[in-house]
Amino acid sequence: MLHGGFGTVEDFSSQIPILAKHFKVVAFERPGHGHTADNKEPVSFVTMSEYTSISSKRWGLGRRTSSGGAMGQSSLFFSPFLDQIRSSAWFA
Repeated sequence: MLHGGFGTVEDFSSQIPILAKHFKVVAFERPGHGHTADNKEPVSFVTMSEYTSISSKRWGLGRRTSSGGAMGQSSLFFSPFLDQIRSSAWFA
C-alpha cells in the first residue's frame, strides 16, 4: 500500500486488516513522509518511485497489486519497474 502525499501507513488502518485476510499486505512510509526522518532529497514522483522499487526488490515482492493514495500510486508511472505491477487500485 502506498500512502498519498505526506501521508502515513495509518491512513490505511481500517483497510489493512480486511485486505490481510486475502492478500499479503505491505505498507511502508517513504523517506520524508509520515513517521520517517526528513531527508534533503526533493519530494518528487521519481524519488518516491525509486524508494518504492528498491524496497519492493529488497522484500522480494515480485509482480504485485498496488493500492493506495493518489500521490503514491502516481509515482508508479515513473518507475522503471512498472512491469512488476499486476494491477493498481487508487483510494481518494
